[in-house]
Amino acid sequence: MKHWYAAAVLFLVLVAPGAHAADAQPFPHRAHFRDVPVIDTEQLRRQFDGTVVVDVRSRFEYEMLHIIGAAHVPLDKERLPAAVRALRGATDRPIVFYCNGTVCTKSYEAARFAIQAGLTGVYAYDAGMDAWSRRYPEMSVLMNLGPARAEDLISIEDFERRLIDARDFEARLERGRGGARHPRPAPARREPVPDARTARAAR
Repeated sequence: MKHWYAAAVLFLVLVAPGAHAADAQPFPHRAHFRDVPVIDTEQLRRQFDGTVVVDVRSRFEYEMLHIIGAAHVPLDKERLPAAVRALRGATDRPIVFYCNGTVCTKSYEAARFAIQAGLTGVYAYDAGMDAWSRRYPEMSVLMNLGPARAEDLISIEDFERRLIDARDFEARLERGRGGARHPRPAPARREPVPDARTARAAR
């Protein structure tokens, strides 16, 4: 149950609907970010030890699953350039930004902000967390607990096979409680409040 919960949450957060719909056009946003250099999964793996990897997603997404050793710098036009300058001041290694996957534009945007701020040696890893975690689960940190396992990550096909519609869900709930419906509680009965004249007559 624990692994299923983790897998389901990871799918909902990281592999948003449509993330695999770009198979015919694997990187649909590259045309809009022609000024941004990109790096693919195998290149990043080969150069990994000599690269600064930066996750530009939300804190929640980062804590759910991130590339091992990745710095977390959320995408923010005002703050990101200064944060990246600080990284560049500490190293001359290439800086690679990533987000969720091919339909996410945050990696491109982060690299563009850095380039516009005058930084060099920056790239977008636009295959993103989805591709990396499937190719290198042992180099992905799951829920801040340690390396992910392949069985903790489910494919879109497996996820869709587990989906049920609302009516089926309700039917399963009914079967789970023996088909018995819990009656609604009867409304509380209110006693009439006598007026002052009736109360005096009663005395």
